Parts: sequence; structure tokens; C-alpha cells
Amino acid sequence: MKGCFVLPDKLVAWETKACGKIAIVAAKNMASARTATWRSANDAGFQVAYIQVHVKRAGKYDDLCGGQLKANKVYSKEVANEMLKEKK
Repeated sequence: MKGCFVLPDKLVAWETKACGKIAIVAAKNMASARTATWRSANDAGFQVAYIQVHVKRAGKYDDLCGGQLKANKVYSKEVANEMLKEKK
């Protein structure tokens, strides 16, 4: 699978998209980020199949991982951008 890799000891940022909503997730791998987004979307009342969640790396948010972004928690892109501005 293209772009699917594991960094076992480090959280990295992932950009996920489900139901047209873009989110940022700090996770160790692509599958964890996808699962967190899928659960969050379904908990919010959206009917989303696991395969409908798209994931790609979001390296510019890596500095927030483990500090401001908690593991496997879904943040809106706007909130993550605000966190990034505050950090600078």
C-alpha cells in the first residue's frame, strides 16, 4: 500500500478525510489514524465505511505530536493550524 509505513516508537501526523471533512490525527501508523477517524465519524452520527476514510501524511504537524496532539485523537484541520501558529 503506497505511503503505509510504521514508525513504532514515534507518533507522526496524518491528514484524514471522511465525509468531506479533513482532520489531523497523531498516530504511529496509517491504520491507527484511519481507525480513529472512522470511529470518530461514526460516533458523530455519520455513516462511514472504513474504506471511505482516506489518509495521507501531514508532516508539517509532526512537531505537535505527543505534546499538543494526543495519540489517536481526531482534530479538525483548523484547530491543528491554530495549535501550529501558537507553537511558532
